[in-house]
Amino acid sequence: MSGVRARMAGLERLAPQVRQLVTAAGGHMKALLLEGAEAVAANARARVLTLKDEAGPSALAESIRVEETEDGAVVSAGVPYAPYVEFGTQRVAAQPFLTPAMEEARPGIVERAGRLMALGDEA
Repeated sequence: MSGVRARMAGLERLAPQVRQLVTAAGGHMKALLLEGAEAVAANARARVLTLKDEAGPSALAESIRVEETEDGAVVSAGVPYAPYVEFGTQRVAAQPFLTPAMEEARPGIVERAGRLMALGDEA
């Protein structure tokens, strides 16, 4: 499938701990990550809509989806030209929408996950 995906780098090293936390926290961590992914997707859609003129709905914005995974979620844009918008080409400047949405949401997601882990340690 063509498209653009955002993923936090380095999290794979934490996967075993995340799985334990998800189990220990009764699914609260996974819900938090899914909620964070939904916020990233909404932000990315809004960014794409600002790139579009008033001609009608943006296929790119409509293609942005959240996919629940075993240990969290993935946000993707499914139209074939999404990478060209995100990263640009030799002839067209990049108009990032997914990366900035992820970067904007990351601190809040990390902070909320930290609070959840702290609460889990006390439980």
